[in-house]
Amino acid sequence: MKRAECSSIKYVLRIGIAAACICVFASCVSAPKGDAEALVHTDSRPHAVKKKKYNEARFYKALDDGDFESATAFLLGQKITNRERIRQYLDLAFAEHFGKVYDSSIEVCNKVDALMEDAVTKSVTRTVLSATLNENASEYSGRVYEYLYVNLFNALNYYHRGDMEGALVEIRKIGNKQREYIAKYGKAVLAKDAPQKREITDADYAAALFGINMPALIAKSPPQATKDDVFRDSAASRYVSMLFRLMNGDADDARIDADVIAMLSPRFPAAQMLAIPEGKGRLDVLAFYGLIGRRYEQSFYFPGDVVNGLAGLNFSVIGIGSSAMIVMPPFPNGVVIPAFRLKFVYPAFDASSIRQHIAGVRILVSAANASGKSATVRTAAGKHEDPSVIGTDGKGEAAAVCDLSLLEDFNDAVDKDVRTHAAKAFARSVVRSLLKKSAAVTAGEATLAALADKNGSGKSFTDALLYELAYLSVSAAIDAVDAAETADVRQSVCLPARAYAGGCAVDPGSYDVTVQYVDASSNIVFQERFASVNVESGVPVLIESSYMKK
Repeated sequence: MKRAECSSIKYVLRIGIAAACICVFASCVSAPKGDAEALVHTDSRPHAVKKKKYNEARFYKALDDGDFESATAFLLGQKITNRERIRQYLDLAFAEHFGKVYDSSIEVCNKVDALMEDAVTKSVTRTVLSATLNENASEYSGRVYEYLYVNLFNALNYYHRGDMEGALVEIRKIGNKQREYIAKYGKAVLAKDAPQKREITDADYAAALFGINMPALIAKSPPQATKDDVFRDSAASRYVSMLFRLMNGDADDARIDADVIAMLSPRFPAAQMLAIPEGKGRLDVLAFYGLIGRRYEQSFYFPGDVVNGLAGLNFSVIGIGSSAMIVMPPFPNGVVIPAFRLKFVYPAFDASSIRQHIAGVRILVSAANASGKSATVRTAAGKHEDPSVIGTDGKGEAAAVCDLSLLEDFNDAVDKDVRTHAAKAFARSVVRSLLKKSAAVTAGEATLAALADKNGSGKSFTDALLYELAYLSVSAAIDAVDAAETADVRQSVCLPARAYAGGCAVDPGSYDVTVQYVDASSNIVFQERFASVNVESGVPVLIESSYMKK
């Protein structure tokens, strides 16, 4: 074979080696892609809202502005993979509910409830995950609180459509879920992950390779979850269950709901709603305000975020803070690996950073046929005998201003869910990042060694160029491990931040009700009016109001 041909073959082989290494690096650090084709929400049912091509920034802008019609349009046009469909359907179901498109919300709620029922067994019983599997690559099966909220809002959907039996079916589903897997969920999230010996051994080897002081690293872990961190029930769900059972004449189960509310929200006067005075009816309001807070990724970098984290005497660090890099000593073959850092992540949530525009909610109740002059009963201390009871002056002219009580802060559910997952997520991220970074470094060392001048003689321009390209690809592959390391911050974002509730006993008749959302100075930020609400003797009536704006 001619020398020129040998050189050409050698050149092609070297290019092939470098290209193969790049492919190996990419496969090592990339997350599983799941389904090859995206799914589009397709229904033959007519929609009041037309689809819009999904744009994340515009979707969140519409959501933050309380524009659920536009938010729904974007969700309908969103392309998703199978592993994300539950999350998308949840957002669509809640968005359509608050957009008052109840029929469509019912259909999506039923669909996603069935999907979650199938997925929840895997979610609750899967206490051990491979450390190399990024949680974002798995199917989203819903957060534990979303299991209950989907039935809560579907019950309200049916109620608004005049289907009380359908509403009660959803209430019974909430009870069944409590018995079947909410309790199991608590045990599952508090159980320790069974160690996967092969992965742990490999991670320990990687830590030794990088000279990492593991005790110093583990000390940075978020706190382990306790039983107080486990979400177990929803006061808003219990409240709706209590009222719907009273409407159905089921006083015993309604009292059980009231007792649970008293434990979940001790300041909420649930017991007052059970006893309706003789000859009176009851008018109750459930008011949803704001948007639920969103979890975020907390990143943690080694060695910059760890004091005394390096155990290897031959290792050094360049840079400061989160940008600090490990500089490994040369390998025995003389190869030097580019400086790098390690990234570890876990989900986080900060309820204190969520801005509240309102300080409370109040309702104004007046007889629908009042001619103008009316008596007012205010809720300020000392200015009334019983603000929960409104009578008339014989002409049907009466009015009251009643403050609603905070029933449930939905952000508490997010906070609990994050706290039950953070420590385990961090531990898995440590193992995952160590394994992938070690693989990238090892592969990079082999690639550079194959292209290095082993004889110490001068390199040709082509050899030097190939080595430089390989060095850059190795550096990119090592950095790509960090880019692929992401925390699972998925959740439904179309839920409210808070639920306020309350009401008053009234004479049977027709009433106009205005729900006012007020700031700390009692200024009205937003109000919603409900005209001619009919109340019958001995039966509660529920009004749902919402001011869903960030």
